[in-house]
Amino acid sequence: IGHGQPVQPLDQPPATVGNVATAAALCLFALTGFEYALSPVGKIRDPQRNLVRGLLIGVAVVALIYLVTSVSLSLIVPNRDIAGSSAPFANAIAAKWGEGAAVAASGAIAVSAVGALIPATLAVGEMLYSMALRHDVPGAFARTNRYEAPYLALLAGLGLPSLLLLLNASKGTAGLFTFITLLASDAVLYLYAAATIAAAIKDRRPTTTVAAIVGIGFVLFAFYGSGGEAFLLSIGLVVSGVLVHLIKRGRRSTPQAATAPAAPRG
Repeated sequence: IGHGQPVQPLDQPPATVGNVATAAALCLFALTGFEYALSPVGKIRDPQRNLVRGLLIGVAVVALIYLVTSVSLSLIVPNRDIAGSSAPFANAIAAKWGEGAAVAASGAIAVSAVGALIPATLAVGEMLYSMALRHDVPGAFARTNRYEAPYLALLAGLGLPSLLLLLNASKGTAGLFTFITLLASDAVLYLYAAATIAAAIKDRRPTTTVAAIVGIGFVLFAFYGSGGEAFLLSIGLVVSGVLVHLIKRGRRSTPQAATAPAAPRG
C-alpha cells in the first residue's frame, strides 16, 4: 500500500454453503476456456505429458494471479465501494496515483477485454459454421463471404449475447455482470460434465472414476451456487439447442425416405 496508509478490512461474507457455491461458480467463469490449451494436440511434442503439465501449471498460475490481485484490491478499496463500481481497479489506481494513471490503466483494461472478446467471437462463429456443415444448425450459418468468413455465424455470435444483455439491462452494471457471469459458467458446465462422463466411460481406472465423481460433484455444486434464474435459463438454452438439432435431423431424414427407391416386387 505504501505511505503508511492502513489497509481495508476484507469484510468477508459468512462462509455458508450458498456463498461458497456462488463463489465457486463465479471463480469458474474466470478460468473457463482453459480447455483451449488442449486444441494444438497435433503440434506439441509428447502431448500426453506436456499438455497435461502445461494445463495444470497454467491454470494454477492464473488462479494465483487472480487471487493476489483480488485480495490486493480488497485491501485498498472497501468491499462496499467495489460492489458499486464498474471499474474497481481503475478506482483503486486513481486513489493511489491519480486520474492520469487510472485513465492509462483503463485503456489497458479495455485493450485486454477487447483482446479476449475478439477470439471468443471468432470461436463462436467458427463453431456455428462447423455445426452448420454437419447440419446440426440451419445451413445459413455455413454461408461465407469472399474472404471465406462465416458472416452470418459471426453476426449471430454478436447478436444473441447483445440481445441477452438488453433483456437484462435493468439489473444494473454489477448485477448484470454477475448474472452474465453465472449464466456463462452454467452454460460451460454442461460441456465439462459431458467430458467428465466420457472420460470415466473410456478410461475405467479407479483413479479416473474417482476424479469423475469429484468433477460431477463440483458441477452440481456450481449449478447450485449459480442460482435458479441462471440455471433455468441455461437449461432453456440446452433444450433450444436439442430442439434445433432434432428438427434439422428430421428434415434430413424425411427427403431420404421420400426419395428412397421402391423395394422390388416379387
